[in-house]
Amino acid sequence: MSVEITSLSNQTEGKTERAAKNLKIKTTPQLKPEETFSRKGSTSVASFALKQDQNSGRIAGNVTLENTYKTAPDNKFPIGNIKRILKDVLTENLNEVEYEEAACRLLSKVLSDELKKRVKELDIPRYKIVAVVHIGSMGSGESILIGSRCLWNENFDTYSCYKFKNNSLFAVATVYGVYFE
Repeated sequence: MSVEITSLSNQTEGKTERAAKNLKIKTTPQLKPEETFSRKGSTSVASFALKQDQNSGRIAGNVTLENTYKTAPDNKFPIGNIKRILKDVLTENLNEVEYEEAACRLLSKVLSDELKKRVKELDIPRYKIVAVVHIGSMGSGESILIGSRCLWNENFDTYSCYKFKNNSLFAVATVYGVYFE
């Protein structure tokens, strides 16, 4: 937890520093309004005090950027690219796998992490990524019903799904892209 203390005058500065030292709280100087903080090409006036780490040169502290009021994405979620990623990951990892309950439980977690990692490499700005993988047995009479409900904006939020089968198992992978305003 980070707490910021700023001094209002020279008279209270000594008291603030002592209180911060006793409570082990870092004090930070206030920013002038014209100082800016930049993140991935967008520049905004920061409404917090910056403190630069002398070892790494990085900016330390909580960063609060001003609102951009951007309610629509520049580019839509690339469903075709996501579907190719889903197909590649499932066929690479499940082509020769035999169904075992314990192994497939772990495999579904690993595959969903891999899907999320690969989709994030596409660097789709302002989209939150959710990846879900279901794996089941191809035994006699086995089936699965999957339903999902989401509260989202129909214009920008979407998903991509891919189904995989081999002789022993089936898998259904879904990646949701939810636009973050």
